[in-house]
Amino acid sequence: MSLSQLGIGSFYRSGSHDLVGDFYRPCLTEATSYDRAVGYFTSTSLAAAAEGLRPFLDRPSARMRLIASPALTGEDAEAIAAGYELRGIIEGAIVRELVKPVPDPVRQRLELLTWLIANDRLDIRLAVVSNDAGVGIYHEKLGIFSDGFDTVVFTGSANESVSGLLANFESLEVFRSWEPGEVSRVTRRIDDFEELWTNRTTGLQVLGFPEACQEQLLNLYARSNGPASQPPGVDPDSPTGPWNLSIPADIELREYQKEAIDAWWQAGGRGIWEMATGTGKTITALAALSKLWEAAKTETSITAIVTVPYLPLADQWAEEVRRFGAEPILCCDSVAKWGALLDAAFAALRGQQRRITVLIVVNRTFCSSAFQDRLRTAPGTLVFVADEAHTAGAQQMSELLPTGATFRLGLSATPDRYLDPDGTSAIRSFFGPSVYQLGLKEAIELGALVPYDYFPLVVELSEEEHEEYVELTLKIAAAMGAQAGLDPDNLPGGLDLLLFKRARLVGSAQSKVEALREQITPYQYDTHSIVYCADRSGDPPQINQVLDLLGNELGMRVNTFTSEESPSQRREMLGRFSSENLQCLVAIRCLDEGIDIPATKRAFILASTQNPRQFIQRRGRVLRPAPGKSSAQIYDFLVSPPDLSDDPSLFALERRLVGRELTRALELCEAARNSGEALACLRPLRERFDLLSLIPGGP
Repeated sequence: MSLSQLGIGSFYRSGSHDLVGDFYRPCLTEATSYDRAVGYFTSTSLAAAAEGLRPFLDRPSARMRLIASPALTGEDAEAIAAGYELRGIIEGAIVRELVKPVPDPVRQRLELLTWLIANDRLDIRLAVVSNDAGVGIYHEKLGIFSDGFDTVVFTGSANESVSGLLANFESLEVFRSWEPGEVSRVTRRIDDFEELWTNRTTGLQVLGFPEACQEQLLNLYARSNGPASQPPGVDPDSPTGPWNLSIPADIELREYQKEAIDAWWQAGGRGIWEMATGTGKTITALAALSKLWEAAKTETSITAIVTVPYLPLADQWAEEVRRFGAEPILCCDSVAKWGALLDAAFAALRGQQRRITVLIVVNRTFCSSAFQDRLRTAPGTLVFVADEAHTAGAQQMSELLPTGATFRLGLSATPDRYLDPDGTSAIRSFFGPSVYQLGLKEAIELGALVPYDYFPLVVELSEEEHEEYVELTLKIAAAMGAQAGLDPDNLPGGLDLLLFKRARLVGSAQSKVEALREQITPYQYDTHSIVYCADRSGDPPQINQVLDLLGNELGMRVNTFTSEESPSQRREMLGRFSSENLQCLVAIRCLDEGIDIPATKRAFILASTQNPRQFIQRRGRVLRPAPGKSSAQIYDFLVSPPDLSDDPSLFALERRLVGRELTRALELCEAARNSGEALACLRPLRERFDLLSLIPGGP
């Protein structure tokens, strides 16, 4: 059900309505995001923000953003006016409010909020009035529910006192996105909140929530019993609680997923699934774990460890694990966030009751001594699953893989590590061979991925870029000249920098942005596009040029997705992208691996490495099925190098390097719906470098 199907009214008032039963709870049951501005940062105001929040906690993907204003005293205002540090004064004001005693109903609601904070599902920011009149209080009351399609906005009562909260008497004005006469008000309030959240509201300064205050809140209102990863009020021993794992009724495995599980079983529970990106490896792996648990739960407890390279991928796994009926322990960042919880879980596993515990561990945390020390004491049967299993071949991680794991499963579209035979050997030695393979063409034929059109676009270098390219190539040739027959895959260290500079020059070629303008303009008013940029080199950097083109010239709703954004900011942007609030994401590498954004319709690849894994992962991002999506498009921007055919040695070098780039493009051509058209676009470049033989199956 969606928000628009709840029968939400335009006005609610205590005495005439049950605000929790009639409004808050229905909206929070369907919402995937909840934005709230509560005025003063007091225990009572925070508790008011938690009104009806219980069903929201049961939706693993649902997230909340909260804005409040610190309750500053006259002395605080004087200190700020005198030039004392604003953050320190605000931190003191918040702590002063938190330590005040509260009645039990307020405490219970604060426990709900605290659980959201502890599980990284609630972000808090602070708003302070800052203008010529001095420092004041931001006292707006606003709430926004969204299910990804429909939106409900409400504005509330002027005051939220203890007596008012406990008596539960207030009034709400409500505006709904599906009502034509209310759309403008909904849009205005959404824009107001986004401006607040991103500190773009005139007269206000919006700050992050102090870490010390967050720790104080967690210390005061974290529950004294039960797993911290489990919402308050949930029975940890429930048969459908955190100690069970089973395939949900709404999941029907495809035949190829069943075949993958059978192949793993027949191989003794060890091996690698080499399946195209986007074919549902996570669901398939959890189904295999569910079957393993069903077979083993009367005999032994199970500790299942899932390693992932990045936190966003860990969040996606956690959401799916909850869907399968278990509450995972997410191990990332400081051991203070997960150590005690993991110790308690292992203690429970050593008891008489048979249980399965699922740990989701970011690779960096997996390699830490804090995790490794605990791993050596893991009770029960150990199951080890590595998502993006090629990352497990890195030297530090490969040396720590648990040899005591009875069952082992590697998941990767490309398990072999690029230019790292030792790492590849370590992966194959630990997990075993690839027991199941599902290629791109077969995945599309089976309906696991959508068909796609591929548009390779060959562009030229500018005059300045041409000169720099030739200069770098001459230096590369000179460095290699005394070593005839040197393999470009195994070059001496002195050449790495020259090759890197030339690759960066090609990746950020100016003509690519102009070509992008022509290709993306037809989608100016459409949604769900991703642009992959080069790194931040150049003046101005390519990513800045693209943002200017899309945001300023074409007026598209666009945002960056790079390593500079925090995990919570990335989650927020992915949610806005999926709900069409953002039309386009401009990325530098961060969307290469593991991130699940099936709504993506098209990708524009301005820069790519020669590592086959990168383009396979990017291709997978755009080919995942989604409601209403029948196909996808990939636009690939390639540079035609300068003509160096007069020098046979330079031409031979260029031919090798161009051939590596074309190998990637030709693989994309091979599985595309418009394969013939795409190959025709590349034919002049292939002929120029005598590379027609690279075409699979013939000249």
